[in-house]
Amino acid sequence: MLTSFFLLYLIRQAGCRTLINMVLLRVASVMSFADTSVNIIPEFPIPRTTFTTQDSGNLSFSGIVDFLVTRLPSRYSMYLLRDPTTALANPQSIKGPLTSIIFEAKRENVRAALPRAVTAAAAYCRHRSIPVVRGCVTGGEEWIFFLYETTGDGRGAVRSSPEFNLRPQLEGLALVVGILEDWINNATQSTLQFFSLE
Repeated sequence: MLTSFFLLYLIRQAGCRTLINMVLLRVASVMSFADTSVNIIPEFPIPRTTFTTQDSGNLSFSGIVDFLVTRLPSRYSMYLLRDPTTALANPQSIKGPLTSIIFEAKRENVRAALPRAVTAAAAYCRHRSIPVVRGCVTGGEEWIFFLYETTGDGRGAVRSSPEFNLRPQLEGLALVVGILEDWINNATQSTLQFFSLE
C-alpha cells in the first residue's frame, strides 16, 4: 500500500501530462484485445475549418488536439500509428469500426478549455463527415466529458458533464476509467447510457 501511494505521489508531482498518460494507458490496456486495439495519438493535427456563427460571423479552428484516442480493428494499428493524419483522413480504407474521441489537457480551470475542445470536435466532425463525437477536457485530476452533435440545421449542440475528480487516494479513478471506456466504445453515439449531460 505504501509503495502504490508513493508511486501515485511521484506521478502527481511529475505533472498533469504524466497523470493523463497513466490514465489513458490504463484504458488502452484494458480495452485492447486480439481483434480490437485502442491507440493514443498525441498532438493530432486538425486542418483549418471555418464555421459561420449566428452571433460573431466566422469562427475558425486550426491546430492540434492534445490526444486523439482511437478504437479500431487491430490489423490497422500499424497503419494508423505510422501516419495517423493520412489514416484518419481516409476512414473508408479501414474496414471495421473506427471511433475517436478528442482530449484537451489544461493544468488549471479545465472548464475554460471546453470551448476550444468543442471547436476542435466540430472541426473533426466536419472533416470526417460524422454527426457526433465525444471528447474530454482534463487536467489529470479533474475530468469533464462532453458530446458534440451536428444539428439538422447544420449548426452544432454541446452537452457536458459536471467535473469528476480523481480525489486524494484515487477513489475516483475507477469511475473516470469506466466513463472513458464508455466514451471510446460509443464515440459517435448521441444516446448516453450512464448519466445525462447538461
